[in-house]
Amino acid sequence: MRKFNFIILIVILCSLTLFANQEYYRILSNSRAEPLTMGGAYFAHRDDFNFIMWNPAAFVLDTDPKRDFHVRLNISLFLRNLYVFAFDESPSGINDFQTAFIAAAASSVKGATYVDKKSGFYAGFILFEEMLSPEDLYWDALKYGERPTRYRKWLNGNGIMDSYSNHIAVGYPIDKQWNFGYALHYYRRNFYPEYIDQKLQSGFGHSFGIHWHDNVAWNIGITYFEMPFNMTDSRIRLERIDHKSYNFGISYQFDKNNILNIDVRDFEQSKKRPTAREIHVGAFSKISKDFALRAGYFQEADTDNVVWSVGCGIWNLSTIKGRKKYYKHQMRATPGNFIFNFGYIYETRHDTPYHQNLYYFFSINVDI
Repeated sequence: MRKFNFIILIVILCSLTLFANQEYYRILSNSRAEPLTMGGAYFAHRDDFNFIMWNPAAFVLDTDPKRDFHVRLNISLFLRNLYVFAFDESPSGINDFQTAFIAAAASSVKGATYVDKKSGFYAGFILFEEMLSPEDLYWDALKYGERPTRYRKWLNGNGIMDSYSNHIAVGYPIDKQWNFGYALHYYRRNFYPEYIDQKLQSGFGHSFGIHWHDNVAWNIGITYFEMPFNMTDSRIRLERIDHKSYNFGISYQFDKNNILNIDVRDFEQSKKRPTAREIHVGAFSKISKDFALRAGYFQEADTDNVVWSVGCGIWNLSTIKGRKKYYKHQMRATPGNFIFNFGYIYETRHDTPYHQNLYYFFSINVDI
């Protein structure tokens, strides 16, 4: 009965995205549904996959220590790409449903993680994260006199093969409480090839992270980011991560079910920095073994623009697999690994013709 109720909830949430009636909305199927639903307050939060994009030192693998390699399949990415390859703008070489199905299945391999059980060395990668910058395509739409909803419809994957980012991270536990990590990021975008002045851009960036945890409740993380020289706005605007920025996060786990995260973006004091000293707050509450709620808030630095977010996780992978043991060098895992993640983000902007923006982030993951 409980899981039947969850299915009803999924249908309701998806229906909200289908019938959204605001000036601007975008639906994404990627790995960032959980971090962005928590206001982007994620630099200290330990994770088994999202750490690759936020803090390469904040790694935790909630699993049986007999296994050291794990793969994540993103079912929602498979469904979206099957739609794109078969019915939308088919990439070169894909001209029948069978080929589209195989290509979509291959693209569903979202990432993998590896940890050495003896030393604690770990590595992981995430593939084909959707790119929305510059300015999440918002200003591009206005530039060409279009309403911002043109490329932002349900399961619309225009440009996914031209505009994406890949990420790989490695890390090592200095001792039982300190981790150090490094991540290499590749960004590629070509949103509007039909316009002459829109040229393909690509480049590499990187990030360094350190993370401290007391193995009970407290987590502290610091991450330094550098973007490609010609793409300093590579990250999604809602992530609020600047080029050459130091970002600080603190996370407190009240008990096994409730977590509060607070981030400070970009320590730089200069007001010319878009996110200088910006505060982000996120909360996580596990209501039952298979259901969790998330929420977040932040206000853009030196503006009146605010962003609210709320979301949920359904069907906890840890519960389904009955995981009980953890690696000795890691804290008890935070209860955040869910099959279905959904996020609703509401943004108010006071300096544009379009005052209300809606974003929907979701992912359906299976780890093997």
